[in-house]
Amino acid sequence: MKISVKLIPNWRDVLRWAWSVRLFALSVLCDVLGIVFAVRGSFSSVEGASLWLQIVGALFGAAGFIARFMYQRDLSPEARHE
Repeated sequence: MKISVKLIPNWRDVLRWAWSVRLFALSVLCDVLGIVFAVRGSFSSVEGASLWLQIVGALFGAAGFIARFMYQRDLSPEARHE
């Protein structure tokens, strides 16, 4: 079974301006920093930072998921017909 991936025509604009992409990027950043602090925390006194970064990262991920399905001005196909 061959799977074909086809990008939307304005994928560059979506990558640059969509809130969902920004929120997912913040989620990944928080997760990576959480991992770094967790490893570093086992050798230092930074205990709660890792947990809070992972919680915030999960919230950014959830917000990105919601934003992906919401209308985004100038990026949604409906915006071009107004």
